[in-house]
Amino acid sequence: MKDLLSKLSSYNLFNYLLPGIIFVVLAKDLCNYSFIQQDIVIGVFLYYFIGLVISRFGSLVIEPLLRHVSFLKFADYKDFVAASKIDEKIELFSEVNNTYRTLCSLFILLGLLKIYGGVKRGQVCS
Repeated sequence: MKDLLSKLSSYNLFNYLLPGIIFVVLAKDLCNYSFIQQDIVIGVFLYYFIGLVISRFGSLVIEPLLRHVSFLKFADYKDFVAASKIDEKIELFSEVNNTYRTLCSLFILLGLLKIYGGVKRGQVCS
């Protein structure tokens, strides 16, 4: 287990595992949906997978939406690669950008889960 955790990069931790854990904890508190696992190994895999789904939602839904409303403007990939060779911090900024996008997705999906719970029960979940 320690060997597996040591191979996780900061990107994997902050864009997959952490959002997955936050989602699981807040889903239980906000909507009484419990995804919490008693087995830590299964839990890490489940939370990582949930975080991965949250991140993909951000990539496939949130990012195109923000680009469509002109909130985000992307440069060509060639320009990104050239700039990254000049200043290595640009890759860090890209990672931070992805983290913010994933956190935005996390809270949108929690809101959708809360709405789903309310519709399913005929009321807003407590």
